[in-house]
Amino acid sequence: MYVLNRLLPKSLASRVFALYSVTLLAFVGIGLALFFKLQFERQVEEAQVSSAILVEMVAQSVQDSVLIGDYDTVKKMLERSVTRSQFEAASFIDTKGGKLRATNADATHAYTPQWLHAWVDHQLYDINRLISVGGRDYGVLRFTFDSVTLAADLWSLWTVAVLVAIVSLMGGLLLVRFPLQRWLGNLDQLRAFEEEIRSGTIDAKRLLAADAPTEIRQIFEVLNRTAVSLQEQREQASVTLQSIADGVVTADRQGRVIYVNHAATQMLRKPVGELVGHPLVQALPELFSGTGQIRLERWTGRRCEVHFADGGALVLDTSLSPMLDTEGRLSGHVLTWRDVTESHALEKKLRVELQAREVALQSLRDVLKDLLRNDPALRNLADSEGDLQAMSRLLGDLVHEREASRRELDNQKFALDQHAIVSVTDRAGNIIYANDRFCEISEYSRDEMLGKNHRFINSQVHPPEFFSNMWQTISSGKVWHGEVCNRTKSGKLYWVSATVVPLLDEDGKIEQYIAIRTDISDRKRAEASMLAAKVAAEQANRAKSEFLANMSHEIRTPMNGILGMTELALYTELSEQQREYLGIVKGSAES
Repeated sequence: MYVLNRLLPKSLASRVFALYSVTLLAFVGIGLALFFKLQFERQVEEAQVSSAILVEMVAQSVQDSVLIGDYDTVKKMLERSVTRSQFEAASFIDTKGGKLRATNADATHAYTPQWLHAWVDHQLYDINRLISVGGRDYGVLRFTFDSVTLAADLWSLWTVAVLVAIVSLMGGLLLVRFPLQRWLGNLDQLRAFEEEIRSGTIDAKRLLAADAPTEIRQIFEVLNRTAVSLQEQREQASVTLQSIADGVVTADRQGRVIYVNHAATQMLRKPVGELVGHPLVQALPELFSGTGQIRLERWTGRRCEVHFADGGALVLDTSLSPMLDTEGRLSGHVLTWRDVTESHALEKKLRVELQAREVALQSLRDVLKDLLRNDPALRNLADSEGDLQAMSRLLGDLVHEREASRRELDNQKFALDQHAIVSVTDRAGNIIYANDRFCEISEYSRDEMLGKNHRFINSQVHPPEFFSNMWQTISSGKVWHGEVCNRTKSGKLYWVSATVVPLLDEDGKIEQYIAIRTDISDRKRAEASMLAAKVAAEQANRAKSEFLANMSHEIRTPMNGILGMTELALYTELSEQQREYLGIVKGSAES
């Protein structure tokens, strides 16, 4: 039904004409179909009846000729029987298999649709006649229909019938179209003079043609009475609406303005002629956002700002109400507005001030909550403070307190940086802070280190298990202590005593790691020297013992003195730190 409604013409004359055309076309089509069917059946029946008569006539002549063996006469008889007939061929087949055949040389080959040829060929069949004399069979006489010629005759007849039907149909439609258009065209006059009829300046009956039907005349009379009644009501309402200070615009069901009061024209700075008869959206395009459509629901208090060419502007508070007839159906709309430019400016200024105050208060509250995140009592106080001055005083006191703490932390940091190597990494182990001492000993700039992992200074001295154990310890939240050998940018090795501390966030999860290290390269080099000296001393003692074991007692005693003096000379050549280390090692060995 929806598709049918979309296909229907809009005007009444076109719809009546379309209905008449479809009806007439249906009847013509049905008539042609019946004519074609009857003509086909009649043509086939006539062909079969005439063929039966012709076969019997030819069969008598063929019997006489076959009896005396005159086959030439049979051949001529067959040729005469198919010439200018409805048969394509005729043949005689004797009992010994001999065959005489004659074809129709006058057969036509005009254009015929394949489906019609097949239809005719399906209805007709070959005619066979047994030639028998005195109880003896001499052969079979066979006639084959010329289905192509029969189909061509039918097609020619049908084509002529269709052309005649089309010409008749077109003539009938033309004869109906013009009077129908004239009689129903009176309704178009109503649309052309709609505004004049509505305003009462023209009588609707004056637009009627002399030959207009009675039904059309009655419609015009009803419309004329309705227009007069509406005009009287409009005049009464106009007196009332003109005295109202608010702008009032009345629109019909289609959204076209039919009335504008004086206040509306003054506010919009438009004459009545630019509003009445035009779509309602053109009166206040800002209100409808330029969509060109009216939302039919009721609204109240919707504001819009109207700008004028001279730079002026008005802020209007609008209301839209539907007008309903006595049966509750929509008959139009009433749009009213009031000038609220001054009050809107005051509200806007107040709203901006309140918003700025709220933003400032929220900003202070956020700052305090961040600064006091480790002090629950003060943090709750910041949440409860609602006054901007009180929040400002609280923030000032906190800033002074934090400034003093910051100076103290800066001093402690300076003292720590003078001695310790400090770095801070994120939870993934990437460096986010490195002090000057770290940059100095590693020979890398701070920019080169930030964002990198400590693996870039790995000396490859420690096995992988060393760092795996360290990472397992600190990732579990424990502090790790140890000595680490690193490599500088130029490739030199240096040793540090390191302490790595995991830093936790408010939820107890690891957020960062801080590493504090001291340079122990000198001590590690001294330990290496001491270890080398110890190894040398142990090797000398073993050599001494082996040498004395192979000597006699007379020689062993003076050699002990000489070797002792040699050890003393070697011992005096060691530095004080090396002698101290040897003393410790020796004491440990004796114990």
